[in-house]
Amino acid sequence: MNHIAHRSYYSPFVSPLLAVIVGIALQDHFHIPASLLTIGIVASVLVGGIGWYLAPARFLRITTLLTVGICGALSLWSQQHKHTLLLESIVQQKITIIGTIIDKHEWGQRLENHTILVRAHELFFPTTNTHYHQSCDFLCYLRGRTKLMVGDIITIEQCLIKPPQPSTTGNRTYADHLLKEHILTALFLTNHLQLTCTYRPTWSLRRWLWNLRTTTYQTIRTHLSALTRPYIGLIFFGNKQQYNVDALRTTFNYWGLAHFLARAGLHIILFIFIWTSMLHILPIHIMYKKIILLIICVVYDLLSWQSIPFTRAFYAFGLAKVGELLGKPINSLHILTLMCLVILLYNPMQLFFLDFQLSFGLTFALILFSNLVAWHTQASARIRRA
Repeated sequence: MNHIAHRSYYSPFVSPLLAVIVGIALQDHFHIPASLLTIGIVASVLVGGIGWYLAPARFLRITTLLTVGICGALSLWSQQHKHTLLLESIVQQKITIIGTIIDKHEWGQRLENHTILVRAHELFFPTTNTHYHQSCDFLCYLRGRTKLMVGDIITIEQCLIKPPQPSTTGNRTYADHLLKEHILTALFLTNHLQLTCTYRPTWSLRRWLWNLRTTTYQTIRTHLSALTRPYIGLIFFGNKQQYNVDALRTTFNYWGLAHFLARAGLHIILFIFIWTSMLHILPIHIMYKKIILLIICVVYDLLSWQSIPFTRAFYAFGLAKVGELLGKPINSLHILTLMCLVILLYNPMQLFFLDFQLSFGLTFALILFSNLVAWHTQASARIRRA
């Protein structure tokens, strides 16, 4: 991604991105109703259309930024409103959930328990004998291990939905984290008899991918020492569920190196550098090497646990390589700004969490600093030639 065919020191997406950030922040603070936001969008478009004949460039720029900012606020309102409305309709009630297991993890200090992520298809209220066809995700914490598999269609009987705990410090709560992850609520199930597998498909793409990732990870772990296993899991695979991980973080915090345990863009660039060096040995055309590298990155993505820093680095690299294959100019600032804009419009709650802020904030700072140094170097060269 450092190979840039055309360098520009400013991205046209920066202003819309700042407008979206401001709109999301204002919406989170003032809780503006959707009706006013809709009126604001309509008014800004009308004013822009009328002012186009008077001062085209100025009115178009202002109204476009205003419209994009209001869209960011409306996106946050939609995300919060849909989540709150559905949660309030089932809170403090016992319901039966019918859905599909879409993910499964280990948790706990000794990794002796399981969590399953269930995508509900139907909610049944026994007290009123009513069924609702509703698509939403539930994160279920189970004491002990379960034989249920990803792709199974299960029934969870008599779940009591508890209201989320409000924040007493003003910080983001666990409920906000679940909202960011598009999860309705968390269920703590102590009795495995509540879970029943109603149907197990013969073949499931989700199960195949989960088995591929888990089997590959466990196979690699068996060939490693007990000391290196948690580091490979954290740094290479991004699996945060590691035995005695709190002791690892304490040790790394002592030396100020805790950020090395979180898989970030630097780790991805390091792995890509290793793979690129290995591909240099192959006597094939450079175009095929780039295609092979993209395939390796896709496979690595399938075998990894996802996070915002990894997603940013992976897709930024992928877009840059696709641009090279198509012979298009590559600008890292354009790619990063566009990615940040798309993520915030799709999931505006990401803005309020530290992993998103650090990942994009530090990357923006590095790119802008690099551009500033390049501009200063070119300016000095022009002065010397003059």
